[in-house]
Amino acid sequence: QPTTSPVTGITIPEGTKLMVNMNTPISTAKNPKGSTFTSILEADLVLDGKVISPKGSHVNGKIIDSQDGKGAGGAKLTFQFTEIMVNNQVTPIVADPIEVKGGKKRNDQVEIPAGTIKEVPLKQALTIK
Repeated sequence: QPTTSPVTGITIPEGTKLMVNMNTPISTAKNPKGSTFTSILEADLVLDGKVISPKGSHVNGKIIDSQDGKGAGGAKLTFQFTEIMVNNQVTPIVADPIEVKGGKKRNDQVEIPAGTIKEVPLKQALTIK
């Protein structure tokens, strides 16, 4: 049974995977470059039997690129997870950008529907002080 008391002095290693639920849809139609969005953890983030961040914790991200089908290369949406809630505090994380491509017609859009699960490996170790 993992404990859920606040965690300190712990380092979550690079490569640890977060299971993130895109509980709000994001799309090229509604999310311009530079905008932010909020998702939630699909499963507890656990290390050494301790819950670092419980299921349902917020995971924040930002839109890096958002273009419809009329741009070069077609519609694409590039986003990156940037923060996770740990001990009720927003904690920065480093993860690779995720790119989703769509069609090349002028009105084509890319949408990631609510409920989509993304596996997000940490690109850099995360230290909880």
